[in-house]
Amino acid sequence: FYTGVSAVMANDRQINPNLTFSLLIDFKEKYHMFSDGFYITISTLTFIALFAFRLYKHYFYRLFAILTWIMLIGSLTPYFDSFFNGFSLPARRWVYILGLSSSVLIALFLLHLSEVSIKQYLYTALGCVVVMLYMYTQYDGNNTWMWVTLILMIFLFICLYQPHLLKRKATNIAIVLLVFIQQLVMIQNYHDTHMSIYERPIAAMKEDKYNNAKLQHKFDQLQREKDPFSRIEYLSFPAQNSPLIYGFRGIALYSSLFNGDILNYYDKTMQ
Repeated sequence: FYTGVSAVMANDRQINPNLTFSLLIDFKEKYHMFSDGFYITISTLTFIALFAFRLYKHYFYRLFAILTWIMLIGSLTPYFDSFFNGFSLPARRWVYILGLSSSVLIALFLLHLSEVSIKQYLYTALGCVVVMLYMYTQYDGNNTWMWVTLILMIFLFICLYQPHLLKRKATNIAIVLLVFIQQLVMIQNYHDTHMSIYERPIAAMKEDKYNNAKLQHKFDQLQREKDPFSRIEYLSFPAQNSPLIYGFRGIALYSSLFNGDILNYYDKTMQ
């Protein structure tokens, strides 16, 4: 923890002064965290849990609800992304914290489900259904996981309408299974919408555009002939991984957090 905090505080990765970004995100589909977001997708049950104010009397419920609120509100501005990226360019590397907090919040909501007001649940759930219907019909991504969420929401309503069901072990098992199925379908949807276009077969690693035999020979020759402390500058599409692919000593400094003196050393002193 100390290493992480000290690295952020000592970070001196300056942003291009000519680069500016707006106060709010552009709300493109990749930022839609409750449908088919590129960075993360979380269940709309999160909203139902957030508005279950009666459960805020529980310490841990209140803790994770507040954390989730902060993350959701912060997600509306790129400055929040910049903060978690060492005050450099905005990057959504913090969404895993939101994934954790929202997951714990939903788990606590299900734990204290018997204390939830059926009227409050119905109002919030109906609002979520309207939003889900809009996202399902208007967005291009695969959002079939919403059907599972809808079934789960209806089942939870039945449990609140018939409280004696919550005392049965079979009910708890059914809720856990529905949540598990929701997550499986959500993962499959994310793969179909986003990850499938980035996948490549193993054979692609042998193609020239990934690992070129002539380039490999040239890199090997340069490293044999040059000073062992010399470095090779090579620009390509997978530039950050080129030294690893070809096994040469590169000059790329790929990190969100580093001391500015290192950059000055390479950029000024070594020139």
